[in-house]
Amino acid sequence: MEHRAVPSIDPFPFLTGETPWVFTQWLGSCIYFFVFSLGGEWGLIIFRDFLFLLIIGIFFYYARKKIPFSLLAP
Repeated sequence: MEHRAVPSIDPFPFLTGETPWVFTQWLGSCIYFFVFSLGGEWGLIIFRDFLFLLIIGIFFYYARKKIPFSLLAP
């Protein structure tokens, strides 16, 4: 975030010097950084709970068409 760029070289090399690196989780890391900068630890907790409820809601939305409510409710 400080450099406003996705790293292209491994910043933590173990045995070799500069190793090419593809950072595939950059978008999620940026989102969590912004949430943390806005709300701190409580912001991350609330954001995590929101994502969990969103995923469960999407599951129930699609599952209610295929699974009977009597099995889905518990």
